[in-house]
Amino acid sequence: MSVTLAPNTSLTPNTSLTTSDSIDNQLEKLCQLNFEFLTTPTRKLREKDIVPVGDHPESRRPQFALDGRMSEATWSALIHSLEVIQRADQGRKDDTPVSEESAQKVALPQPPLKLILKYAKSANPLSYPGSRRQIVYTYYGARLLLVRIVQWMSLCQMRAVQLEEEGINSGWNWKAALTEDTIAIPNDLNISDEMFTSPNIETYDPRLPAFNPKLISGQKEEESREMVLHPYASHYACHFPNFDPFSGKELKEIEDCLGKEFCTRNKEI
Repeated sequence: MSVTLAPNTSLTPNTSLTTSDSIDNQLEKLCQLNFEFLTTPTRKLREKDIVPVGDHPESRRPQFALDGRMSEATWSALIHSLEVIQRADQGRKDDTPVSEESAQKVALPQPPLKLILKYAKSANPLSYPGSRRQIVYTYYGARLLLVRIVQWMSLCQMRAVQLEEEGINSGWNWKAALTEDTIAIPNDLNISDEMFTSPNIETYDPRLPAFNPKLISGQKEEESREMVLHPYASHYACHFPNFDPFSGKELKEIEDCLGKEFCTRNKEI
């Protein structure tokens, strides 16, 4: 049995508010619509999501790219769907997307994972530049692919439950796949002014030995140099612009912090 997609289907529900709905039902529908409007990749593209990145080096035509937050969130959702499906498949071998036997048990074809698998170990394909039309089609194509995967997952979950209720091994363990390694929501969770900058957490100080690649505990000098990711654009180097990670000499005094808001130039070392 194949999974088909109805015309104009999207993750946004065809929800209309009527006078027969209760206030609670209307509020719930509005909350769902607003949540989807704010969430990538369920929301539609906006003009600001398509960023100009210069002209093509050969054709000289304008090139665009999907906003980094949009491309990462959308690609992460697709990668996550692949990982969840493969975790749930109890009969999968390492070299197969999904076990044929497991798919047959729930009377479903292989899920549409080939395109994700093709790029799973390479760069995010949604971050590639192209024409404006290409960017629009790529994003909505990725969103449509996610819709189809969600439909496949839902059918598989429903049929697996039905088989298990009849005492038949479905070949799928969705409960484990959807709950393993999850972190519980704290009981005392609340929203406060310090939520993103808690006063209980020490302020970042690049002068501390832990942030000096040459002073990491347990590292030999020649090994510690391998920890330097970039000689002048790294976070540490921005605070210590005169520090040469390859010279073997430590910076004796702090210099200008290049306008960083957490500059420590006036502090003693």
